[in-house]
Amino acid sequence: MTGVPPTSPDQVGAIAPLPAERGNTLGLVAFILVLCGFTCIPGLGLVAGVICAIVALRRPPRGFAIAALSVAALGGCLVIPLLLALLLPALGRARMQARASLTTAVAVQTTAVAEAFRRDNGRWPKDMNECVTAGSPSRQDGWGVPLEVRIEGDELFIWSAGRDERWGTGDDFCAASSPPDAAARRGYAESGL
Repeated sequence: MTGVPPTSPDQVGAIAPLPAERGNTLGLVAFILVLCGFTCIPGLGLVAGVICAIVALRRPPRGFAIAALSVAALGGCLVIPLLLALLLPALGRARMQARASLTTAVAVQTTAVAEAFRRDNGRWPKDMNECVTAGSPSRQDGWGVPLEVRIEGDELFIWSAGRDERWGTGDDFCAASSPPDAAARRGYAESGL
């Protein structure tokens, strides 16, 4: 009898079980690592998750591997601009601080040269050209502007135009003086930051 449904369990033959479908455990691990890469294991979990997902793409089913790579790509699109937004201002401040420090170092060296000139000649130099010899280091601040020598009474002050590279603005500062505390006593700005 064909086409007639069985009426009792005895009429039904043994049904072979379906083979177990193999899952892609590595894809699942990749997905979990990528999620952890954005939360509890920043960076390391993300890198490990992406590597596992790439390997897991070669094995079916590929769903979790594709999901892991998609989440990683989406996260990268969000995280990279965020990191740039956080790091660029810090790099800018570090650059300004480095330039101000370089300016102070050059000004201290310039003060030493001017003090040696004073010791040898009994007077301060009129300007740096008077005491700078051929082959001596540049007497420019960290922004590339020549330092300015100002003599007030018996005190020497080495000035920088500051980060705007223009004289007579609010960011000009006295980078060094002789004696060393002269700028502070006169209330001059002593920092390029």
